[in-house]
Amino acid sequence: MDPSASHLAFTISEIDPGNSLKIVEVGMIWADSKWELGQRLNYMYNCLEYLITGFDIDSITTEAFFSNPKMKMGQNIIPTINHFMQVIIYKSGKVISYEEISPSAWRKVLGIKADIVGNKRDFKAPTKRIVQTKIGALPDEIISNITGNLRSLPTDVPDSIAMSIYVGLEHNVRTLDVDSKLCYNKYSNEFKELINAK
Repeated sequence: MDPSASHLAFTISEIDPGNSLKIVEVGMIWADSKWELGQRLNYMYNCLEYLITGFDIDSITTEAFFSNPKMKMGQNIIPTINHFMQVIIYKSGKVISYEEISPSAWRKVLGIKADIVGNKRDFKAPTKRIVQTKIGALPDEIISNITGNLRSLPTDVPDSIAMSIYVGLEHNVRTLDVDSKLCYNKYSNEFKELINAK
């Protein structure tokens, strides 16, 4: 999971430790920017509950909170979303392991180094390049769970895939594969139906 208050990218993989990792689902959950924060958080909770309880998941890895002194707002959202996941795991009664990892940890393992753009470091473009060298081309657009229309592929999607690959490498997988039936944001309609759920 790659969480935020306005969107959340996720990748679901099947891992055979010491052998292989297969990416079976990749998606993006957007919240409408016009919604107040309470509605966005409620929606994220409902979508996460759908994901965590609706799939046969036994392990969750999410991006950990990190302090960025240049960001004045929104940093507290990541731990809030991550706490939601832990509440959902508890309520589900399932045995699901939970881990938070820093961006620097998975970037280091994958050998991702920042591009320098002007005076800023950009990790998004090199992450996408690394992901595409490992699993092939990514789509330019995916379906929005809010409007049902196509939107440009967010940079968070390659990040979530990269995190999944990192988890596979931590389990000593030797091969990476992508499910032949993989459809990005396959469950956008199911997420759309949760918009008005309380």
